[in-house]
Amino acid sequence: MALGDDRSHRLIRAAAGSACAALVLAGCTSDGGAREDTAGSGTDAAAPAKACGGRLPAFPGAEGFGCATPGGRGGQVLTVTNLDDSGPGSLREALEASGKRVVVFAVSGTIDVREQIVIDDPYLTVAGQTAPGGGITLKAADDNASGLVDVSTHDVVIRFMRFRTGAPTSVEGDNLDGINIWRDDGHDVIIDHNSFSWAVDENASIWDNAHDITFSWNIIAQGLRESTHSDGEHSKGLLVSGDATEDISVHHNLFVHNTARNPQVTSPGRIQVVNNVIFNYGDSALQTSNPYGPPQVEIVGNYFKAGPDSDPDRYEIDAYPIEEAGEWHLHLRGNVGPHGSADGPQTDLVSPEDRGLIVEAAPLDLPAVSTTDAEQALEDVLMGAGARVPYLDPVDAQMIDDVHDERGGMINDVSEVGGWPDLPAEEPPADEDSDGMPDTWETAHDLDPGTDDSADDRDGDGYTNVEEYVNDLVPR
Repeated sequence: MALGDDRSHRLIRAAAGSACAALVLAGCTSDGGAREDTAGSGTDAAAPAKACGGRLPAFPGAEGFGCATPGGRGGQVLTVTNLDDSGPGSLREALEASGKRVVVFAVSGTIDVREQIVIDDPYLTVAGQTAPGGGITLKAADDNASGLVDVSTHDVVIRFMRFRTGAPTSVEGDNLDGINIWRDDGHDVIIDHNSFSWAVDENASIWDNAHDITFSWNIIAQGLRESTHSDGEHSKGLLVSGDATEDISVHHNLFVHNTARNPQVTSPGRIQVVNNVIFNYGDSALQTSNPYGPPQVEIVGNYFKAGPDSDPDRYEIDAYPIEEAGEWHLHLRGNVGPHGSADGPQTDLVSPEDRGLIVEAAPLDLPAVSTTDAEQALEDVLMGAGARVPYLDPVDAQMIDDVHDERGGMINDVSEVGGWPDLPAEEPPADEDSDGMPDTWETAHDLDPGTDDSADDRDGDGYTNVEEYVNDLVPR
C-alpha cells in the first residue's frame, strides 16, 4: 500500500489511534482530548477504576459482561503451524482440544474450513495477534454447509481473527455463520478485535440461553444479501436471541453494509449496546423485538450513518412487536443518526409507530463500559475496530474507507469485491522452548528461552508470561 495516498494516511492514523481505542483509558482519546461521559446506567468514562468490578480483566482494556474471564490462563500453549483444516498443528486441533489452552500462531494465511469448528471444552484463549505476516483468515471450504466456528462452552477469549465465510458453490444452506455462541454452556466469552464478513446467515450470533458475553471492537460487515439462504435476501450483522439469553455487551463495533441486525435483540435479558458505529444499513439498523418477552436494552452513544443502500424512510431503531407488546424497557441516550441528534428527543430515532412502547428505564446492574459521545465513538471505532494486528487487510481497509467516504454497498457474492485477499507470509520468530514467547522477547524480559515458563507470572500482576507477550503485541 503506497504511503502517499489518502487511504494510507487514514490507516496510519488508525494504527496510532488504536493505542488509545483498544485499551480504554480514562481521559484518553485519539486526539489526546478528554473523554466526556454521555452514558446512562452502567456506562462510565472513569470505568478503568471500576474495570470488571475490581477483578482482573481478561486482557488490559477488557470491559463488559464476562470481562474477567481467565480464558486459557495458565494452560498449555498450543501453536498452530499450518493452514490445514485438521490434523497435527492445525487450528481445528487446537480449538477442539481439551483442557486450559492458549493458542498462538507460527503461520499466516487463509484456512479453508470444511465443517464448523466446535469449541466445547472450556478455558481457551485464541491470540490471533501472534500470527506472523498477514494474520489468520477463516473461510468456508467448497463443501462446508455448517459455518466456521461454534462456541458452546464457557471462558473463551478470541481476539484478532478474521471470519470471512462466503457461500460455497457446491452446497446450499442457511447456517453459514461466522461464529455462533449458544446454549447454557456458552458464557463468559469475549469476542474482541475480530473481523466478520460475507456470511450467508448472520455474521455472528448469540442465542439459546447464552450469557455473560461481550462483542467489542469488531468489524461486522457485508453479510451476503441474495445468496444461498432459503429466505432469499439475508444480509445480517449480529443476532442476540433466545428466551433466556442475557447479560450481553455490544460495544465499539463497526457494522457496515448489512441490511439488518446491526444488532438485533430479541431476548428479554439485560443487553447493552454502546458506542457502536452503524453504516449503510438497509431495512433496519438496530432492531429490538419481543418473541420471548419485552426487551431490556441500554442504547447509548451509538452513531448511525445512512449509506447508498439505506432507506431514508426507515428509522435507526426499530422496536417491532411480535407478541403482545407490553412495555419495552429501553434507555436511549446520546445516539446520533439521520433522524435525531444526541441532545434532541431520542425517540426521534425510533420508528414512529413504535415510540409508544418504550418506557425510559435502563437495565439494572450493567457493567461499566468506557463511553464517549457518538461523534468521538465514530472516530475511535474507525481507528480501532477489527483484526488490525498483525495486519489490517484490504477488506477491512475498504470497509473503513467506505464509511469515511459514504460509498460502497451490500453484495450478493464475494466475487463482487475481488474475493479473499492473499495475506503476506513471514517466518515466525525463533522460540526454542515452544512456549509461545519468542526467544528475543524472553531474553528482553529476563526469562529463560530454553525453559517453558509460559504459565509463570514473573511480575505478579495476575497475567501469565505468555499473556504478557500476547498483550504486548497490541498497541496501547
